[in-house]
Amino acid sequence: MIRHLAVAALATAATAALLPGAAQAAPAGLAQPGARPGAAVTAARPAPAAAPFARLTLTLTGDRAAGRAAALTLTCGPVGGTHPAAPEVCAALKKTGGNVFGLPPRDGFLCTAEYRPVVAAATGYWGKRRIADRKTFGNACQLGIEAGTIFTPARS
Repeated sequence: MIRHLAVAALATAATAALLPGAAQAAPAGLAQPGARPGAAVTAARPAPAAAPFARLTLTLTGDRAAGRAAALTLTCGPVGGTHPAAPEVCAALKKTGGNVFGLPPRDGFLCTAEYRPVVAAATGYWGKRRIADRKTFGNACQLGIEAGTIFTPARS
């Protein structure tokens, strides 16, 4: 019995030296009444971070005079990326099931009739569905009306 306790104490010291944070956990045979002798000591490992539910790259080409960034990244679930209005955009995309061009048009905006085409594209995934959508708009104003804040975040 004494020999068994000495081996358990040595195992605890070795585990504490090799695994940070294991010093607080005593061997199962010593710490828990009724545990079987020689039970393995396991250190708790942190759970791996979950992959985001959605990950998109949003790009604009054409109409460089509008001064928009060429590409934005967006992750949803958890919300993140370089998009300045990520929480709002993730909420809007959730309503459309990830359909980037499926939002209802915004009201109260008027656009000029000039033709300065803007191509908006979204690539990545929404859940398990691969996204590779692209649409050409007559100008940046039309993009803002039809695609909401997904490609044209509101400026404060």
